[in-house]
Parts: sequence; C-alpha cells; structure tokens
Amino acid sequence: MFSITTIRRTEWQGRASQPAPVSSPGETTALSDCNRPNLESFNEAAPWHDRQEESHAMRTHFRRKLLRIAKYVAIGLVLLYAADWAAFAIRLVWGGGMGSVTVESFLKTPLKGEKTEYDYLGTTDVSCSQTLFPQYAAPEWNSPCWWLARHKARWQ
Repeated sequence: MFSITTIRRTEWQGRASQPAPVSSPGETTALSDCNRPNLESFNEAAPWHDRQEESHAMRTHFRRKLLRIAKYVAIGLVLLYAADWAAFAIRLVWGGGMGSVTVESFLKTPLKGEKTEYDYLGTTDVSCSQTLFPQYAAPEWNSPCWWLARHKARWQ
C-alpha cells in the first residue's frame, strides 16, 4: 500500500487538481489506481530524489575520508610516542635522558571571604625528561624539559 506521507508537499500540489475518491461516511478507501502516483514518472519528476541520494553519498564519502584521516593521525601519534619512549629508555640506560630546570614555586592558600593568599616559596630544581612527550621515570611522571623551560612557575 502506498502511503501519502511519503510524498512531499511540492510534488503532491501538482495532483491537487485530481478529484478525491468518493466514499460514504465511516467507510475507508485505499487510494485507487487513478490517484496513485506512477513511481517511474514520480522519480523522474522529482529532482530532490537525486539530490538527496547524491547528498547522502557525499556525506558518506566525507565521513569515511575523515575517519580514515583520524585513524592515520592516531596511528602516527602512537608510533611517535613509542619512538620517543624507546629513545628515552635507551638514553636512560646510557646515563642520560634526564635534565633539570630551575622553577619558581608558589603556594596558593585560600582565606575567608573567598580571598586567596599567594606565597613565594623560592626556586627549586625540577627533574625533567629530554623528550617530546611526558615520560615516566621512577618515582614520578616527568614533564619534558622544553615544556618546563617555558612554564617556570609551579603552583602548590
């Protein structure tokens, strides 16, 4: 059974000149063959149908391409981190790989009335890894030296 709800208003307006099927009160009638749209001519006369399929195909193609790019970026980042970790592990074995950066330490103390007191604690040397990414060297995670050199204030 063909459903009227599947026909868009713009396509159905052209059929408004056709007479409606006659029925008695309380009687339900299906669309007769004269009122049922011809699907072959309907698809040819409805350019939105082709645009809708093309639009769906383009969205699907774009989504697949975007997922493929995201997959390769993720694989690249994992390989880069693995290479960075391997180089760091080799440097640790040979006695290098770690560095030290002088950092200024501050203490942030909350007070009454939603006020805050900032205390300067002085400078301290912080160990860091000479890598692209943060690496774990017992007993803690170490920030890369290049990052600590740019962020010399440490809050406690």
